[in-house]
Amino acid sequence: MIGKPLNDSLKNTFSAIFQKIHVHSKDSHNSEINAENVFQPAINKQNRLLFAEMCSELLLPESGVKGLEHLIKLAKLAGKGESCLICAKHTSNLDVPNFYTLMSRYGKEALECFDRIFFIAGRKLNEDTPATKMLIEMFNRVVLSPKSYFETLAVNDEENRKLAKQINIAAQRKIRELRRHGYILLLYPTGTRTRPDVPSTSRALKETESYLRMFDNLCFMNVSGNTLPPTRSNELVSEIPHYDIVKFIVGPVQKTGEWLQSANDDFDKNSCLEGERKQWVADLVMKEINELK
Repeated sequence: MIGKPLNDSLKNTFSAIFQKIHVHSKDSHNSEINAENVFQPAINKQNRLLFAEMCSELLLPESGVKGLEHLIKLAKLAGKGESCLICAKHTSNLDVPNFYTLMSRYGKEALECFDRIFFIAGRKLNEDTPATKMLIEMFNRVVLSPKSYFETLAVNDEENRKLAKQINIAAQRKIRELRRHGYILLLYPTGTRTRPDVPSTSRALKETESYLRMFDNLCFMNVSGNTLPPTRSNELVSEIPHYDIVKFIVGPVQKTGEWLQSANDDFDKNSCLEGERKQWVADLVMKEINELK
């Protein structure tokens, strides 16, 4: 049963649930991102239960969250106005809904903790297909233009390039604002889902180091198992769902400044080139994540 694929796409397999979700979805809600709407708070929370129903069909009984007490502690710190960050492994387009589904099994305090979390999402999830947007709109997110978006623009497409930069500036401002208002940022350091056949997708982006410097407190989170392995199409609703045991493993809360100091000391001891410092720190982040069992 573990890792066993279903016979059709996510949307076709769960078509009845998708139809129910669609009833409450805001088709009229603007899907195009600009500098004024980079923060997309969760709407249609009633659809989460339907989404969780779908996820529960795929999550085998041994699935769960290990280290929940660390998340609860982080949420309490966020509630006091301290800035809090989770650096997590990203393996699937169902990482967030699976996380919600499992957290919902631990009661009110765990759900309140989840509701403090916001995620960074690329514009593609918001703008490409109504079905994808219908699913992600249940979760808090700040939307930006990833590096891959810039690579799709023509060299002379100055208008869209300018808009993309404005969106990213606005996104960074919004993150700085939200971090002091009780929210927790969950960051995927790789910026994409890890693909075993593409080694570069398992390496953190050097920009990770800049995010760390923005926050007081830090947790690392690993994930094992995958109910929606990535495909080349990158289209969430067309991917083939799998049965699997999915576990989120959360490490202890750490003071980010202390962790960064240790990472920088490690860098200095290894006599690396100064220009490699940010990537060194980012690589250590992934090492910490992958060592959580």
